[in-house]
Amino acid sequence: MKIFNALLSVFLVGISVTISGQAPQLMSYQSVIRNNTNNLVANQLVGMRVSILQNDPQGTPVYIETHAPISNTNGLVSIQIGNGNGVAGSMLTIDWSNGPYFIQTEIDPEGGSNYTITGVTQMVSVPYALYAENAGNSTPGPQGIPGEQGIQGEQGEQGLQGDPGNGIVNTIDNEDGTLTFEYTDGTAFTSPNLQGPTGPAGAQGQTGETGAPGPQGTPGMPGPQGVQGLQGQDGTSACDVIKTGDGRIVIYSATNARGFGFNEISGSSWVSTSLEGDVLGALASDSTVVIYTTTHAYGFGRNNISGSNWLSVALSAPITGYAIASGRIVVYNETNAYGHGFNAISGSSWYSTSLNGAPIQAVSGGGRIVVATTTGGHGFGYNEISGSSWVSTNLTGTLIEAVGTK
Repeated sequence: MKIFNALLSVFLVGISVTISGQAPQLMSYQSVIRNNTNNLVANQLVGMRVSILQNDPQGTPVYIETHAPISNTNGLVSIQIGNGNGVAGSMLTIDWSNGPYFIQTEIDPEGGSNYTITGVTQMVSVPYALYAENAGNSTPGPQGIPGEQGIQGEQGEQGLQGDPGNGIVNTIDNEDGTLTFEYTDGTAFTSPNLQGPTGPAGAQGQTGETGAPGPQGTPGMPGPQGVQGLQGQDGTSACDVIKTGDGRIVIYSATNARGFGFNEISGSSWVSTSLEGDVLGALASDSTVVIYTTTHAYGFGRNNISGSNWLSVALSAPITGYAIASGRIVVYNETNAYGHGFNAISGSSWYSTSLNGAPIQAVSGGGRIVVATTTGGHGFGYNEISGSSWVSTNLTGTLIEAVGTK
């Protein structure tokens, strides 16, 4: 998955209020969006979450809303705080006198809700109309008795037309953290460097309602070959039998397994183990047997002291695939792979590794096994010191296929 790490330049343009009636709970806000190569994210849908925090930059959010604006050719997006999709709280209930307050913005440059960029700016001056609306002594007094209607006066003469206003006609990103604003009267203003350090991550907002399903997209190209399925148990009896190529035999039921093999003292003996979880399958190579359940994997192989022995490993999740090679067996799930094979000290051992991507397929060649993932691969094979080990690698581009020798 391609992740955008963007740089964010923010300029608080102003606060929209009126002088009569109730103050509209709206504040104009502008942001310039850049990607991780410092290029503008222009003409693109941007996901934004805005929170008003109380007391400090990590304070309690008293109001949260989301927006989905489209940036212009200069990467600039403009919103009105208080006019977004409400998530928590209400602008009408904020006590502006009980500050300080901070505006926190979280950005997803790809237009979704995976907010990867966070900025916090202190509101150093609360808009007068918003403060006055919630200031002390705001309890309304009793309504007075209506007075008599006065005589309507004559209409006054039409006043002179006022001078044209001076507004912003163009915004230029200077690509150095500053913005230049060009006005209708021909003047211009360049802001100071507005880019500050990235603030701490804000509190996770509430999950919005699931939208209606979109139209079905065009079918994609066929993907690579899927993961090899799990081996099922043979028959329907209460006990199954599986054997290796070098003289080991295992019988097992739903709760325990017994292995019959070489013993250093007596020549041959039985070795038993209890099974945890529901049994899903059993595998055998030329020298080792593996039984795997929903929670554990159990390997029966050579032991340099007793001759044969059981070893178990706890699984992070149920097994979704496996591969068998000479002297080695690998089982794996979506996040981890577990290899049972030769150990230079003990004879046999379990070796586990975390996968660097989702597994796609597993291939064996001779005494080696490779689990191929979406981003690379993990090889399980011979190691001069330990006997066996995992070695991983990363792959650039999409995996086409993994092949091995016989």
